[in-house]
Amino acid sequence: MARQVFGIDFGTTFSSVSFLPLGSPDKPNLLQFSGARYHVPTLLRLDPNDDSLKDWGWNAQGALRRGNGVVVKRNFKRDLGKCEKSKKFTLHYLKALEEKIRDKQGRLPRLDAADFITSIGAPVNWTEAQNDLLKCLAIEAGFPEVRIVSEPVAAMHNLKCNATSRFRFGALPETFMVIDFGGATLDICVVKTQELGREPQVLSSDGDVTLGGMDFDELLEKWFLRQSNLDLDSLSPHDKALLREKIQDVKENMSDVFRKQGGENLFQATIHLTTGAHVFEATKNEFFNRCKEVGYLEKISGAVGKALQKCGLQSKDIKRVILIGGNSRWFFVRQLVAKEMGLGGEDELLETDSPYTDVASGLSICYGWSDEPGAEPGVWLKYQLPGEEQQQKMLVAPGRASRCIAPRKAGKKRGPRDPRISVFSALETDCLAQRCSSLTDPLRGCTTHHARRPRDGCPQWEPS
Repeated sequence: MARQVFGIDFGTTFSSVSFLPLGSPDKPNLLQFSGARYHVPTLLRLDPNDDSLKDWGWNAQGALRRGNGVVVKRNFKRDLGKCEKSKKFTLHYLKALEEKIRDKQGRLPRLDAADFITSIGAPVNWTEAQNDLLKCLAIEAGFPEVRIVSEPVAAMHNLKCNATSRFRFGALPETFMVIDFGGATLDICVVKTQELGREPQVLSSDGDVTLGGMDFDELLEKWFLRQSNLDLDSLSPHDKALLREKIQDVKENMSDVFRKQGGENLFQATIHLTTGAHVFEATKNEFFNRCKEVGYLEKISGAVGKALQKCGLQSKDIKRVILIGGNSRWFFVRQLVAKEMGLGGEDELLETDSPYTDVASGLSICYGWSDEPGAEPGVWLKYQLPGEEQQQKMLVAPGRASRCIAPRKAGKKRGPRDPRISVFSALETDCLAQRCSSLTDPLRGCTTHHARRPRDGCPQWEPS
């Protein structure tokens, strides 16, 4: 079995896991949880007597619907390193994740360091002590060879692998701003990458630790209670927990409705509690004004300006702004960031399509793509044969890269490239002694050292 990298995004409200074989040119696979979902609530159901683990994730959330007497813990990541109980709850959760991974890998008795590497994300503003604590807890939970990676750096690695048609890293070093609006905090950092998105490094980090998705949960919860003429103190513990779960669903659905261009201005949802069914209504303008009244909009704009000032750059020095995290999908976040940074086109302000799994995918790419070379030196080519829908891939020797060798038909020997074959990409494994890769055009060779005329000025060039 090829050695694999697990990317674990241990989030405040949701977590996700990806895995990628070392040296693979493909996208990471995502661990599937119950209900065909690729993210899982960071939620624990505990025994009320001794705090032992009864259930976790979606099952713990489902237990809230089944009746009273359920003890559920959430948001414990926010207090990691600040209190002893958060340490205990984090260990419970990581052990549950480790068991789930072992089960998916063929019910292994343990995860062996000879077969697996663990890459776990941490907020960019965490202290070294918090990072060390998370690493120790992951090792105690059973994860082998644990490495801590900054979450924004992981997000940049994910973009390198999953570049959309309107996003491409340039051939020169670039500077980006990454805005991670998660469940607990608003993290903003400035990241510099080398050519083609390689080697992302955090130049500075800032943000607002007092603003996160939980603040929007609280705002919507108070709004709902006022509309429904309910008093939070009069609700049973079961209804309180159930209400918070439903409010999170409302938040996610509302952000999707309001962010659609030309979408409906009115949002409606029915929340079922033991007190009955309650209808919640909100308009786009009402929500915007409420967020403005409590200072959320000012905090977002202020955090962006402060982060820019801290790194000593001007907005024109930032190539693009990348929005990640579930709460970056609010319609006004994009508007405020574009205004603060003076951005215009779609290619300058990028929202990813999978905010719950971006970091997890990037965490496995960090090491899966670059930690070890492939089975042999060379360059991975992805190509498509005439009349076939499915893309294929093969490894080409460095000295033959400019000829783009590809198989012809089944049963025949390999020969020079068929001119009808469409070559989609060339991805590095270990190209030549100086790692001159960057095959943006496989027919011309490596752009890092060879530019447009491969043979000129590179001592490592091997003619075909």
